[in-house]
Amino acid sequence: MEEKQMNRNILEYLKRIQAMAKTGLTYSENPYDIERYEEMRDSTNELLAQLSNAPLETFKFHFEELDNDYPTPKVDVRGLVM
Repeated sequence: MEEKQMNRNILEYLKRIQAMAKTGLTYSENPYDIERYEEMRDSTNELLAQLSNAPLETFKFHFEELDNDYPTPKVDVRGLVM
């Protein structure tokens, strides 16, 4: 398997784990489960930062502050009226 394809597969797995962690954090009430989901989220952020050679804060900001709602497919429609 090509290295580029392997990295793409790893990225997809990490995104799925991120989505599971976000879903768990959204619906869980048990403090032990919340702690586990936070650890999943933090671990995937660290792995993404290592794979991309980007600062960890970039991923924390994106996944924790910008996109802090339930993970669903996002639809974006833009238009220009002249």
